[in-house]
Amino acid sequence: HIEKAFGEIKGAYQTINQQFATFIQEKHPEMIFVNREEDMGQAGLRKSKLSYYPVRMEEKYWGQCLSVGMMRGLMELNVSR
Repeated sequence: HIEKAFGEIKGAYQTINQQFATFIQEKHPEMIFVNREEDMGQAGLRKSKLSYYPVRMEEKYWGQCLSVGMMRGLMELNVSR
């Protein structure tokens, strides 16, 4: 997920977001949420994302793989759905 725009053009990022939401709604009406992803600890980005009035915020978790064998098993579980 990336968004690129010329920051000096007022409203460029908002337009990208609006156009994306419109496109998704038209092409996939069954989708009712857009994941705006994390703010990476940047205050301005967080303020911008909160301005869309998110339904909820998810906690961010970090993990560490201690066993390559266990990860292979998890990947097999995901692939076989």
